[in-house]
Amino acid sequence: MGILCDINLLFQETNMNFLLLLGICILAGTVGARIFQRLKIPQVVGYIVIGLIIGETGLKIISATTIEFLRPFTYFALGIIGFIIGGELKTDLFRKFGKQFFAMVIGEGIGAFLIVTPFAALFIWFMTRNFALSIAISIVIGAISSATDPASTIQVLWEYKTRGLLTTAVMAIVALDDALALTLYAFATNMADIFIGNSSISISHSIFHFLYELLGAAALGIIFGYILKKAFRYLNEHDKMLPFSIGLILVTIGLSNVFNLDIILSSMFFGITTVNLIPKRSEETFDLVKKFAPPIYVLFFVFVGARLQLSHLTLMIIIIAAIYLAGRSFGKIIGAYIGAKISGAPDNVKKYSGLCLFTQGGVAVGLSIMAGRKFSPEIADIIITVITATTLVVQLIGPSFVKYALKEAGEIGLNLTEEELIACYKVGDVMDTNPPIIRTNAVLGDILKTFSKNDYFAYPVADSENMLAGFITFQEVKHILTTSGLDMLLLAHDIMNPIRDIATPQTPLKEAFEQMKQTNANFICVVENTQSRKLAGFLELNKVNMKIAEELITRKKKAEGIA
Repeated sequence: MGILCDINLLFQETNMNFLLLLGICILAGTVGARIFQRLKIPQVVGYIVIGLIIGETGLKIISATTIEFLRPFTYFALGIIGFIIGGELKTDLFRKFGKQFFAMVIGEGIGAFLIVTPFAALFIWFMTRNFALSIAISIVIGAISSATDPASTIQVLWEYKTRGLLTTAVMAIVALDDALALTLYAFATNMADIFIGNSSISISHSIFHFLYELLGAAALGIIFGYILKKAFRYLNEHDKMLPFSIGLILVTIGLSNVFNLDIILSSMFFGITTVNLIPKRSEETFDLVKKFAPPIYVLFFVFVGARLQLSHLTLMIIIIAAIYLAGRSFGKIIGAYIGAKISGAPDNVKKYSGLCLFTQGGVAVGLSIMAGRKFSPEIADIIITVITATTLVVQLIGPSFVKYALKEAGEIGLNLTEEELIACYKVGDVMDTNPPIIRTNAVLGDILKTFSKNDYFAYPVADSENMLAGFITFQEVKHILTTSGLDMLLLAHDIMNPIRDIATPQTPLKEAFEQMKQTNANFICVVENTQSRKLAGFLELNKVNMKIAEELITRKKKAEGIA
């Protein structure tokens, strides 16, 4: 306890507490993510667990007041996520899959609502014998159950470099999900008001408010998309594109707050407008924003974990939360499947999309807080505690379900760049394991035959036991042929070059590429291990580059459902 008091005192007294806190959150979150990655668990879980440890549920290093003060970082992260999601939603995608997307959004959202509401109502009525109370609470949490957290879901897609029909469908669903959640929430709160005799706000007013949020967010995003398009005529320098784009995202977020619009929706429409108005130039912008964003994401998810507190849990609330979790999960799985089946979605999308929709976060918590302000403390405490408790659970287990679904669908690793693919490989993955070998006692005639029958630029030289001795390139052969003398008496051993660099099958391919770059070579000999000179294979740069290019094309075709 003494150490904990000292830490809290440090944050209270030091003038650098704000920067110190941010630094600790980013470093601790990164370490937590690395630990969970080693356990084959998505890194977003590590961020949230670190937040739990240092937040309200754990050590309380981050207080509720601090989290409230740092809310702009949450908005910033949500704005970036919305913008990047929008960048994936091109018009040709909606022309091709729009029917499926909307059917699945309606299916999974309504499915969760229809299962959570009646079962929660039955249990609450059984416990309280208060019909109005049970309907009011259950219909509100049922509406909130339709919301899916885009941040955690999208983070898993990015982490595992996924690409394909399921990835596309999930991104579209979580992007459009907010609009449905807001609609159901407006309906549910009005119905709850009627049942408890507090219908001060009409249904028409709620519908107007929903349309205002949706259309206002769309208008704001579209306006800033056009502004970015105009600005790109004058922004040719790369170092100007990122700050201008981030500046516009921040202005979009700020105006969304001023006009009480949904941040994710307005930023998403900004991204959609940008990618469709300037498809080629926007690619670099989205890449730059993605590279800029990781520290913001770390802070966002650490704060998500830090703000979760479970101080008001009772047996009744625990059972309601369990009903909510089970009903929401089955509702999303069944609803997404029905929507996909009706709209003719591919099998992978039908089977696995529901598993990708378990997480809930900012939208659900925000709606529960809004409901808490609207209703009496008796109702508010139950709604807020149930949503907070279930958010903790699904934020911890949801990302693993997303990973599982994408793995089963075969979409993990299909969105790798050339550099990322190289980083995944070891030399043994791409080397020629049976290269043409020139023996040390081979005469010039045999060497020329080897060159004429194969298309390598260089060849390893080894003895009869395959022990590496050197290498011969076309330059050595050319030099011998243009000189007079005892050409035909020369052996491979006499004209070969000594070995400069070697690799083993376990050497990272990126490291082998660096070795070749440093020695200005386009090949490297591969031996069994560092203690042995026994030849295991040969790596030639041009052939490896061809293999990598072919693999990228294969992955792209697979992602598009061609292969």
